[in-house]
Amino acid sequence: MILQRLKTMFGMVPNCEQVNDFIVSYLDGVLDDKTARQFEAHISACDDCSRYLQEYKTTVKVVNDSANLDLPPELVEMTMSFLRRSWENH
Repeated sequence: MILQRLKTMFGMVPNCEQVNDFIVSYLDGVLDDKTARQFEAHISACDDCSRYLQEYKTTVKVVNDSANLDLPPELVEMTMSFLRRSWENH
């Protein structure tokens, strides 16, 4: 654990922010071998990033599973209206 932190400090392995940037590429299997190994090393040593990766995978699964749902048009319109109002207020 200490060695992993030192490697992160000296830029030898990705930090949490960089790991976040690599998640999609990692899951798509398009990272080069070295970067994928560094990603996996960070994930195995960092509880926060490991938890985030699991939550990300779960979110993707839920979205993919719900893509086939036939939502009532009223629900879609209410949701879109809410999002528009929220966006305008920021």
